[in-house]
Amino acid sequence: EDTKNRWCADPPQNIAAEEIILHPEYRRDDRSQHNDIALIRLERPARETNFVTPVCLPGTGFSPSEPGRNMTIVGFGHTGRRSHSGVKQKARVPVWDGRRCQDKWTSIKLHEGQLCAGGDYNIDSCTGDSGGPMMVQRLYWTLEGVVSFGNRCGLEDWPGVYTRVSSYMDWIRATIRS
Repeated sequence: EDTKNRWCADPPQNIAAEEIILHPEYRRDDRSQHNDIALIRLERPARETNFVTPVCLPGTGFSPSEPGRNMTIVGFGHTGRRSHSGVKQKARVPVWDGRRCQDKWTSIKLHEGQLCAGGDYNIDSCTGDSGGPMMVQRLYWTLEGVVSFGNRCGLEDWPGVYTRVSSYMDWIRATIRS
């Protein structure tokens, strides 16, 4: 929306990572990218502004979004015109049914900690967006997924794969407490 409305955001907040905590069962060489989630402990808290606000984590009893529900993804990844975008991009992508997604991704085995979304021509997460949020707006904006991987960006009828945050809430809570 920045490029359409010419909004001016606050200056960036450069905050170093004190610690990056990978999920203990994540394996970089696993083509299926199971457990592709990490937490970043910042050296200091980010300052909340009109442009920097937290997103809620899925609470107890959170119901994953049904197939067809549009999710919001944001990032600074490739846009097709050049490498990385200098302006944060936003897109809405529909959730896919798990079986339909597995039928597309025949060379890997997806599991319950993953969900698929996208498939509309030229609307997708892309290189450089990995680790970014997939959010759903219910009563509050909630982090439902994290960008994990995909095929070529923006392919019609081909979804991207996201890590399902609700599947990792026990690990997230335990890690945040320690």
